[in-house]
Amino acid sequence: MPRRGAAAAAVPTPPPGSKQAILDAARHLFAAKGFTATAITEIAEDAGTSIGLVYYHFGSKKQLYLAIWDEYDASARRRTEAAENRARAEGLTGLEVLLAGLRAYLHGAWEARDLVRIVNGRDAPAAFGPVIDQANAQWSEHNLAILADYPPRLSHNADVMIRGAMETLCRQISRCTNSAQAGEVIGDAMQLFAGLLDTLEIDD
Repeated sequence: MPRRGAAAAAVPTPPPGSKQAILDAARHLFAAKGFTATAITEIAEDAGTSIGLVYYHFGSKKQLYLAIWDEYDASARRRTEAAENRARAEGLTGLEVLLAGLRAYLHGAWEARDLVRIVNGRDAPAAFGPVIDQANAQWSEHNLAILADYPPRLSHNADVMIRGAMETLCRQISRCTNSAQAGEVIGDAMQLFAGLLDTLEIDD
């Protein structure tokens, strides 16, 4: 049975009972019902496997959630860094490189909107807070490295504002009903980010 969800629709269906089938089933159910309301028995049934095999592969429902987050975060990083590398190859500046990465990240949020609804919602395991904190710290380090030629204090504050806005924007994009609507949100966001970053001047 093909897995549901826009982002997974073009991916070949994994064999029933496989680790990927379990992950896909959890992704679908968490997006549809929420983490708390989803039972391991439902995940096993949807994946065409046994409860024991779910626990064998992931250990707990919490670990399944964290594996879904890892999948989303890794995909977002690959997409963002690829866009930044293309911008560098075109000879663009630090600010333009950062903007290219932000745009790519937001487009990825639309394509993986079911995952965004899972990881940006309030229904998450207690252990998820430190994971998000670590991810935010890594993104901050990444962004500030791109802005290394700009005044540190202003770069830091710009990064704080952008990262806060990105979380809200991803949540908003995940609620859009079509790609045109999502594109409008992304376009408006990029215009505002460009205006913010335009205030930075390269440190002499």
